[in-house]
Amino acid sequence: MLKDNGYNVHITSIFPPDNIKQFPETKLLIIDVMNKNLRTVLSILKAISTTFHGVGITPPPILAIEDIASTEKQRLFSSGIRDYISIPIIKEELLYRIRNAIHHVESVTDAKEHKVSANEMLAIRTAEYLKSHIANEISLNTLTKEIGTNRNKLSSAFNQTYGMTVFSWIRKERMQYAANLLKNTSLTILQVSESVGYPDSNNFSTAFRRAFNQSPREYRANNSINASSKEIHA
Repeated sequence: MLKDNGYNVHITSIFPPDNIKQFPETKLLIIDVMNKNLRTVLSILKAISTTFHGVGITPPPILAIEDIASTEKQRLFSSGIRDYISIPIIKEELLYRIRNAIHHVESVTDAKEHKVSANEMLAIRTAEYLKSHIANEISLNTLTKEIGTNRNKLSSAFNQTYGMTVFSWIRKERMQYAANLLKNTSLTILQVSESVGYPDSNNFSTAFRRAFNQSPREYRANNSINASSKEIHA
């Protein structure tokens, strides 16, 4: 399925593979963690990070095929998982999540190659961090610690680059991501809600209605191919 959609695929049942240096431009890892407990999964993620860094390669984003309880997904996201794929695998959902993960990496690479200003780079790095932790609860203190800056510098850089505050941006990004999931996948409303950082689906529905003037169910039922391009109120 992936090869049919233009992706070069390397499949291995052993990690880390002995020939990892042959794949220096790996853009994405998909790992199967079905029927594994959280401790085992965290051990696998640590091995992935150590292996790539050990040969001088930045680890690519990771998608996990998983059946882990939603209460434990927070630790997965904070340990390197970019996104997850639920069973049964739905083609449209899988391709959407792959494109989304790769796009995030390429946007950071493009920014580095075009030598943007330090403030822009700080804002872009922060945005990519937020996207990769979109399901997590995020505080400004935690964010500045992870990015390695201070509140004033981050707020200024974000406003200059995106014209809004960090939290206005993440709310908008979460709602846009939720809209795409509703349009392109068959995930339940609760699964979509959890995927964008709302463990309470009622709170998610309220936020979604505020952004799109319709409920998630209405959006899924009524949206057209261009529906996700509607302006979102920050």
